[in-house]
Amino acid sequence: MQRNNNDNFKDEDYFNLNLMFDNIEDSMKKSNIKDPWQYFLSRNVSYDSLNWKDKYSWLMILYYISDIDDKNNQFNNNFNSIIKVIISIIKTIDQNSKVLYVSFNFLNEFILSDDIEKKEEIIKYNDDIFNSLLFNLKKYSDEYFNNNNNNNNNNNNNNNNNNNSKVCDSICDLLISFIENINPIIVKQYKETIISTILNSIHKIHSPNFIQIISTIFNLPDIFNDKLNNINYYNNIIPILLNIFNDYYTIINNNKKNKYIENEEFYEEEKDYYYFKILEAISFLVISVEKNIVIQSFNNEIKRLIEFTLNLLTKFNIYDKRIGISLKSLIRLIQCIDSLPSQQFIQLLMSKLFFIINDNYSFNSYLDNIIIENIITAIDIVSTLINDSNTSNLIIPYIEKLYRVLIESTINFNPTSSRCGTNIESKAIRLCLSIINIYFKNQSTNLKQIILESFQFIINSIGVDRKPISVSIKLEVFSELLQLLLQLEYHLKQQQQQQQQQQQQQQQQDIIKDITELIINLLSKSFSTLQQLEKNNKDRLKGIKVIYDNNVSNDSGDELSSGGSSIGGIDNDIDYNENGEYINQIEHIEDGYNELSNIFQIICYSSNNNNNNNNNNNNNNNNNNNNNNNNNNNNNNNNNNNNNNNTDENNNSKTKIVDRFIKDYLVTILNLIKKTTNLEIKLNMICVLDYLLENNSNVGVFRNYSKIIELLIDIFNSSFSTPSIIQATSYGIGVIAKKSTKTLLFKPFLIKSFQQFKNYLLFINNNNNNNNNNNNNNNNNNNNNSNNLNNLNNLNRNFGDAKDNIISSIGKIIKFQINNDYEITKDIENEMIDIFINGLPILNDLGELNSILEVTLFIILNYSNLILNNQFYLVKLLETILICYDNDSNQFLSLTLIIDNISILFKPFKQQILNSITSFNLQLKNIQNLTILVNNLFFKK
Repeated sequence: MQRNNNDNFKDEDYFNLNLMFDNIEDSMKKSNIKDPWQYFLSRNVSYDSLNWKDKYSWLMILYYISDIDDKNNQFNNNFNSIIKVIISIIKTIDQNSKVLYVSFNFLNEFILSDDIEKKEEIIKYNDDIFNSLLFNLKKYSDEYFNNNNNNNNNNNNNNNNNNNSKVCDSICDLLISFIENINPIIVKQYKETIISTILNSIHKIHSPNFIQIISTIFNLPDIFNDKLNNINYYNNIIPILLNIFNDYYTIINNNKKNKYIENEEFYEEEKDYYYFKILEAISFLVISVEKNIVIQSFNNEIKRLIEFTLNLLTKFNIYDKRIGISLKSLIRLIQCIDSLPSQQFIQLLMSKLFFIINDNYSFNSYLDNIIIENIITAIDIVSTLINDSNTSNLIIPYIEKLYRVLIESTINFNPTSSRCGTNIESKAIRLCLSIINIYFKNQSTNLKQIILESFQFIINSIGVDRKPISVSIKLEVFSELLQLLLQLEYHLKQQQQQQQQQQQQQQQQDIIKDITELIINLLSKSFSTLQQLEKNNKDRLKGIKVIYDNNVSNDSGDELSSGGSSIGGIDNDIDYNENGEYINQIEHIEDGYNELSNIFQIICYSSNNNNNNNNNNNNNNNNNNNNNNNNNNNNNNNNNNNNNNNTDENNNSKTKIVDRFIKDYLVTILNLIKKTTNLEIKLNMICVLDYLLENNSNVGVFRNYSKIIELLIDIFNSSFSTPSIIQATSYGIGVIAKKSTKTLLFKPFLIKSFQQFKNYLLFINNNNNNNNNNNNNNNNNNNNNSNNLNNLNNLNRNFGDAKDNIISSIGKIIKFQINNDYEITKDIENEMIDIFINGLPILNDLGELNSILEVTLFIILNYSNLILNNQFYLVKLLETILICYDNDSNQFLSLTLIIDNISILFKPFKQQILNSITSFNLQLKNIQNLTILVNNLFFKK
């Protein structure tokens, strides 16, 4: 390696890889060579030279090529040969330390890379690599120790020690990477040798990288999974580590190192960092053995270690990398002592955690990773304490403050890269849910108010958000909290149901009523924001600069504006890659639309559990001599009167939300569904449309029915439609068929809808037959069968969901539309019934069972001659009733009138019906269950 001549470099310069890279680039410029591989050939250096500098140059130039041009064809074509040479180099006894240093770093780069082929090529030499690493680790730690003992003041020895330390670090780094990335079975073969090397070197070299080996191997459950056998390792290693840390404790306690404690640059002191890596290693060791072993051996020492670490922890700043190590170590250590943490311990710990989670950080690219890691660790620590039954009670005094801090910090969190924030926000959400669960357990009276405050906080921030990922996270928080609020409603209902039923109803009504305006506000803001973010994303991908109105403050709540045609400029709130190119945010935007759809689903299904009480009146015109049944029906209606009132309250709030959204956004949603090419957004908006169609009051939506159903049929029939989109569109068509039962709005689309449904069912049937044939042909190919079968099962499940919704929608057409269209021939009517019955039972989308049950009972009552004269039809329908009963028997309580009418109809044919069940091709258990159900439902009276 030359800058001007070989004498320019000091010995330690050869361990500075960046300096060597700079030297190569300077040399290439002077040689006027741009291609690194051509430069490598021009250097005429050889790996088998007796001169170590030639070896070093050969390795260093190749390392440089791999670092700056990993797609270099010549390098990749020769990679296997290069690795073979490097393996021969590291196997050589008494190899030059600088050559070893580059060799180990070179190998480590590819062990950690995403290039599987290169990684596997290196791992092939695992035996040679392990032997070289362990041999050289012992060798260089011994040299380091001897140099220290011989002459501490000798400059040459000091330089040698620095160089030996760097070689040791490169050995440790590669050893750790190797342990973590190869098969644990291979590592297990070297377990004893690794432990022996650790014991030999542990007191000789003060390197955080070396101590990390201990933490790494004892954190591998596949290698050290036997707590009984780990006692020997524990007894040999932990006294040494405790003694080293006790020396550090004594120094700190005697104020000999106070200059570091308040120093913001303290975290850069590698010697100090070394002691905290020892703390981490101790924590891994103590959890590798049974708790009673720790208590019997070093219980007091561990307690003192906990107290010391916590006191020191309170002095660290948020960007100190020792925070993460200390917190994680503490949470392991407190699980291994003979008593719970004291209240003082919890108080100190919580004060530090509050500081970490809620501090106003000044982010920059250098500190981001450390700060983010520390915040994540703090959240993990609190989660561990909350979810541990032994410590959760200790956290209760801090729970409300912690929740508020988490919500506000999660909403306001703003690192330089939104990708960095994802893990923090998702972990904070999970912790918020754990906190809410503690509220439930302790029956907190503040819970409802706290959740409502969180709603308002989210709503205020969502309209000014420029990051798609933040919008999706906030909508996820809202969705989760909304579900928890409804759980609270149910919880209160259960508490008050027996003694205070009227009071319970009022409470339930209040909760639904309180959130109505909040939800309307959130849905409006989030939908507008997602549309704007989607437009901004498209503009950026086209190279159009997005311009924000600088007059709009961040807390004004005004919508974003975009426009302009100039290219360039980087928005600090959005992700760009290292080349300044905008990173597509569509996945986060899709997540946002998905969460919006989830919120609609929660709202619309929140009160459906009591929503089946009106089914009795659907078939009054089909009664045959029903006078005997009127009393039963009246009693049933009286029993459900209170529930109906309660359901009406909930439905009023739900309908208010839906009607407002329809009024403001229905046309926009229809245009978005029609125009967007993004299938995820299209699917989520179709789902939202389905919820709107099903839960509106029909005000302002009737005039759009034709436009809506035309759109749904076109999408259903389009080539891009996935099974999920087919499922959503067919569901929507069925909803319109049901909702427009007293009008002629559906009439122009009845035949067309049915024809599309029939064609798709035929396609599914043919597809299933082809898959079954292919599966049978591949039975002998055992290696591929597992993956193929999984893919096939997933595909069939998707088709199954689509099929179930198509069958359900055909049923709605039969029940709600055939009587409206006198142009339907008897043949088409019978064909619809035949397809519906042949599609039973539905097995995938069980949410459709209520609708299927209604149609099944309707067909039995209205087409009794057809059903009783067709054994297949009869048993299929009865089998469907059994499945519905097993899924939810309570829904039958509201169907007394219909069941009684069928009983009257079936009575003369009792033996024929029971014989049909026993003679049909059913399993014995199903025959028995079906016979019992039919007798109980229809023949008991």
